[in-house]
Amino acid sequence: ARACLNLPAGQLADVLGRKPPWVGGAIVDGVGCIATACAGGLGSMVSARLLMGAGSAVGGSAATAYAMDVLSLYPKHKGRLLGALNAAGALAWILGPALGGFLAERAGIG
Repeated sequence: ARACLNLPAGQLADVLGRKPPWVGGAIVDGVGCIATACAGGLGSMVSARLLMGAGSAVGGSAATAYAMDVLSLYPKHKGRLLGALNAAGALAWILGPALGGFLAERAGIG
């Protein structure tokens, strides 16, 4: 869902401003996360994950647009700052599940 909605979500952030899609996307993503955790079957889990993807697309696109607005204040460092921002996001994708699994094992629920 995220890959399909990234471009339209970016246009939404251009039309409505950065904050409303950013906050709305985070709320939809959070609701999808809770729905995924409470899913009783495969169909409801897939639907909840699609909702998460939609929220992530809208929130992520708005956040990236907002970051580019801020980075335009520093044109000489724009590439380096955007690279650091994307590297931090990639690192979170890698470390998040590993850290979550480690903590779940330590808590005895893994």
